[in-house]
Amino acid sequence: MVVELEPDMFAFEPPELIGTGRSVSSEKPESLKRAMDIAKRLKPDIIALCGAGVSCGKDVRDAIRLGAEGVLVGSVVRRPDFEAVLTDMAKSALAAWREREEAP
Repeated sequence: MVVELEPDMFAFEPPELIGTGRSVSSEKPESLKRAMDIAKRLKPDIIALCGAGVSCGKDVRDAIRLGAEGVLVGSVVRRPDFEAVLTDMAKSALAAWREREEAP
């Protein structure tokens, strides 16, 4: 795994989902969780991210619930409503982080 190379950050992004609008957190939640768990186990201080199809706040919230610490977005910025979408994503990320902090 790439984490063994000691990077500061790691991103899990199945290529078949990039730019599709089909989120990795919906399409491959088990794979995302497993990748985040392995990355953190191998290098606890790594920043674990996910991408591929992340296109709304729900995708961000789900990714963080599955262990991601952030997301990568690309196609979203080409949308006419990108400001509203990015705002929703930021709010969802904050809510998911609060949930993680409150969890036992």
